[in-house]
Amino acid sequence: MPAPFRAALRVRHGAPTLIAKSKTWTVAALAASLMLAACAALPTPYQPAADSFSYGYSDEQIDAETWRVSFAGNSITARGTVEDYLHYRAAEITLAAGAEGFVVVKEDIEKDVTYYSGGYPAGGYISHGYGRGYYSGPGVGYGTRTLSPTNSYTGYATIRVFNQTAPASPGTAYDAAAVLRVLGPKIVRPAPEAG
Repeated sequence: MPAPFRAALRVRHGAPTLIAKSKTWTVAALAASLMLAACAALPTPYQPAADSFSYGYSDEQIDAETWRVSFAGNSITARGTVEDYLHYRAAEITLAAGAEGFVVVKEDIEKDVTYYSGGYPAGGYISHGYGRGYYSGPGVGYGTRTLSPTNSYTGYATIRVFNQTAPASPGTAYDAAAVLRVLGPKIVRPAPEAG
């Protein structure tokens, strides 16, 4: 059984640092941090979205020949990847419906910009530290936050499926089998779960 978690607070140069007193807890915390960082650093794989707030693809049949398809990527997923996955899903739907091709009646790629902050909280702060010379002792200061933008993309398309000849509607017609063949090598699926 692991030792109980004990920690000490060390203040160095005005910045408090938590020091773990148990190697087991330290290793577990480090492993959990690395796993979370690894998950956050990967683009969205080609997968169904679990719900309307998740990353991945979703689709809805409107009538016998029309579908609304979408693909939402995280901030690491490039816009081009979102477009490819959107078209790949449209081709899968087309073949599953027993059709040969599809026309993109309407398509839109939305860019969502989120700002993350770093640095000191806006406003004042108080710290206490130790050091050499005039850097020792309590201090009061003023800090600002740095806002960093991150982009994520969501693609939406309305498609109409067809056999043999494309319908006389505006939009670009695609051969579904050709789309799967060309885009297939670019598709990254989720890693299998260990079990």
